[in-house]
Amino acid sequence: MDYVLLKNEDMPVQEFEWGSLTWYASKELSNTVYTQGICKIKPGKQNTLHYHPDSSETIHVKKGKIIHSIGDKTIEMSQGDTITVFEKVIHNAANIGDEEAELFICFSKGERSTCSV
Repeated sequence: MDYVLLKNEDMPVQEFEWGSLTWYASKELSNTVYTQGICKIKPGKQNTLHYHPDSSETIHVKKGKIIHSIGDKTIEMSQGDTITVFEKVIHNAANIGDEEAELFICFSKGERSTCSV
């Protein structure tokens, strides 16, 4: 096989009270050995405190302003900032801006697990 094309209408979207996750690449989608997607967080909302027991996560802020909690630390991030959270580290993102925050997320494995805390 030379390539795998995933059309916009075929990209899986998970909706949550706080926002959404849209997946572009993963083992489940049969198009790569890592996972990548877009996380959107509504103003004043935050995703669930969680960790990934089997993969690291790189998060790039495409739009908006967030506070990322990592263990007992909090880090303010805005457009253009990138952070990598290593496996088994508890973290989450809270949107502290007036607009929807958009985060590009990439995991080191194509089949990653998420554990809520």
